[in-house]
Amino acid sequence: MSAPDSICASVVIATYNRRDMLAQCLGALSEQAFDGGYEVVVVDDGSSDGTEAMVAGLVPGYPVPLVYFRQQNRGVAVARNAGLAGACGAVIAFLDDDHVATKTWLQDICRALEDPGVGGVSGRGRAVAGPALISRYLCFHRAHEAPKIEGGEVLYLVTGNSAFRREAVERAGPFDERFASFFKGVAPGGEDTEFSMRLRQAGYRLAYVPSAITDHHQKTSFRTVMKERFNFGVNRVLWYRVEGRRLSLSAVTGHILWMAISLVKWPIHAWRYRRKGLSLVESAAFPAIDKASEIVYHAGSLYGMLRIKTFVP
Repeated sequence: MSAPDSICASVVIATYNRRDMLAQCLGALSEQAFDGGYEVVVVDDGSSDGTEAMVAGLVPGYPVPLVYFRQQNRGVAVARNAGLAGACGAVIAFLDDDHVATKTWLQDICRALEDPGVGGVSGRGRAVAGPALISRYLCFHRAHEAPKIEGGEVLYLVTGNSAFRREAVERAGPFDERFASFFKGVAPGGEDTEFSMRLRQAGYRLAYVPSAITDHHQKTSFRTVMKERFNFGVNRVLWYRVEGRRLSLSAVTGHILWMAISLVKWPIHAWRYRRKGLSLVESAAFPAIDKASEIVYHAGSLYGMLRIKTFVP
C-alpha cells in the first residue's frame, strides 16, 4: 500500500444505501493504471444497507489506501466536504457511487490538471441503460454525461465524474451545504453548478476530458427520477439567487400550465421519437416522461419560491 506522503490523488465517493453499486465502483478503482500513488475515500451519508461492513471487508486486501468515514444523513454536499477534509491528495477526484471507472480514468482526468490554469475537470459519464423504461429514457438523453459547454468554454462541471486541484478548491471554498435534498438520498442539484461558478470566479478554467470515461448506470425508478427533478427545481431558486438572477412566480406557474396543455401534442412527439429508431413503447412513453419531468421540475421551483426563506438566508 502507498504511504500517505506518496499519495498524489484522492478519489472521494459520497454514498447512501447503494452497497452493491458501491462495490462495483470500488472494484474498478482498485485496478486503475495510475502513475502516482492514490487513495480512495468513502463518505457514508448514513447508510442502513450494510455499506459499512462491505467496505470494512474490502480494506485488508485493497491495493491502495481505502479510507471510510461515516456521518449522519446530511446530504451529498456535506459528505463531499467531509471527503475533502479527510483526503490527502494534491488532486481531489469525485466519483458518484453509480459510476464504474474505466482503467485509465484517473490517469486521464488528472492529466488535464497539469495545466496550472485549470482548476477543475469533468470526464465523460457514459450512460448505461438498464432494463427499466426510465433507465432507457435517461440513457437515450445521455443524462449527466458531460459538463455544460457554451462557445467552447466549460461553464459547469458534473461532479459525479470530476477532479479538482486542491489549491483551487481551497481558494474557491467548499461545496455550499445549503444545497440540500428535499427527498432523502436523492441528488439535490445545483451544488456542483455553484461550485463551478466559484472556481471560475477565482480565476481558474474548467475543462472536459471525454477520454476520462466512467460507465454511469442510470436510475431504474421513475419515482426516484421525478424526486431528483423536483430537487433540481427547488435548488434552482437558490442557484439563481447566488448567481444574481431572479425567477418570476408567474413565469414558473405559466410554464407548468403550458407543459400540461402541450400534452395534446403527444402524438407529434411520439412520431418524432419513432423516427429516431425507438420502439413503439419507447416512442409512446418518452414524450410523456418529457412533460412529467418538466412539470415536476417547475413545481419544485414553485415550491422553492414559496419557501425561499428556508433555502436562502
